[in-house]
Amino acid sequence: MTKAKFLNSKFQGSIMKEMTDEEFLIWLAGFVDGEGSFFITKSSDKRRKTQNFQLYPKIDICNTDWKVLEEIRKRLGIGAIHKKPKKGNRKTQKAFITRNQAEILKLTELLIPYLKVKRKQAELLREFVLLRKQANTTGLGGRRVSYSDRAIHIYKELKALNKRGVEM
Repeated sequence: MTKAKFLNSKFQGSIMKEMTDEEFLIWLAGFVDGEGSFFITKSSDKRRKTQNFQLYPKIDICNTDWKVLEEIRKRLGIGAIHKKPKKGNRKTQKAFITRNQAEILKLTELLIPYLKVKRKQAELLREFVLLRKQANTTGLGGRRVSYSDRAIHIYKELKALNKRGVEM
């Protein structure tokens, strides 16, 4: 897949209109290094007889500036913007989010070469999604879900890397 097929190069947002695709990816990688997260959420499901949980890959980028996040979404042509719950006196945050496995694979493929701080997390999330695709199960629509030892290890490793105060 080429970058041009994924990026919406015709998007002419005020912040990014002068950026080439590569300049945008370099800028976005820096923004994600500071404001983004690559993680796997765990959802319990007591009704299941075998494994009573499901793991969902996710990328999010949080910021208080909705316009920047919306321009990222439009330029990439993927994801959604959600309002996050307000904490104390802080400004309301918004988040660019994607949980779609195909979008996660595309976005990590594009960002990994430029990431500095969160490259390991992006590589692990990408590996997790590839493992799930190989297993041909997503956990959605009532499909049987089982996780390899490696998938569970990736979940735990990402959780540890994403803890506050962890030195890289």
